[in-house]
Amino acid sequence: QVVMLVTCVEAYLQDVLTTAASVDPELMSKSEQRAPYADVITAASLEALANDLRARWARGWLSDGGPSRWIERLGKMGARGYPNDLGPRLERFWGIRHVIVHAAGVATADFVKRHPGVVKAAGNRVRVNHDDLKRFVDAVCAFIEPTDGFFLARYPSMLAAAPTAPAK
Repeated sequence: QVVMLVTCVEAYLQDVLTTAASVDPELMSKSEQRAPYADVITAASLEALANDLRARWARGWLSDGGPSRWIERLGKMGARGYPNDLGPRLERFWGIRHVIVHAAGVATADFVKRHPGVVKAAGNRVRVNHDDLKRFVDAVCAFIEPTDGFFLARYPSMLAAAPTAPAK
C-alpha cells in the first residue's frame, strides 16, 4: 500500500506541474528543455511535442529531491499551509517505499540512519501497520490540500485544462 500511495502522490504532482506549465509557460521558461530531432519529426503536432517537454520537465522537477525538497520549492513558488514537520513525515514513507522496492522490505544501514526508530537494526524487516498507514494518508492529505489550493488559486484555468472523466 505504501508503494502505491507514494506512486500516486508522485503521479499527482507530476500531473499538476505538467498542467500548470501548460497554462503558464513562464513556469518552466528557465528549464532549458530540448527535444531530440527524432521527437520533433515524429511529433503529431507542436502541442504534442510541447506536452512531452512539459512532462519531462515535471519528471525532472520531481527527481530533484523528495518531499522535503518539493515542499521547499513549492514554498518558493508561493505555496503555503504545509505543516513544519511534513517533509520528514513524508520522507519516512518514501524511505519505506524505497526499501520495499529495492531491498525486499529489509532495512538497510542507510535506511536505519535516515529513519531512526522504524526498525531496530539493519537487516530487520520493515513493517507498516494500520496506524502507520493512517499517519501516511494523513500526511499525504496535508501535502495535497495546500498544493491543490496553491495551484488552483494561482492558475484557475487548470480546472478547465484538466482532463475530465467520461460521463457514465
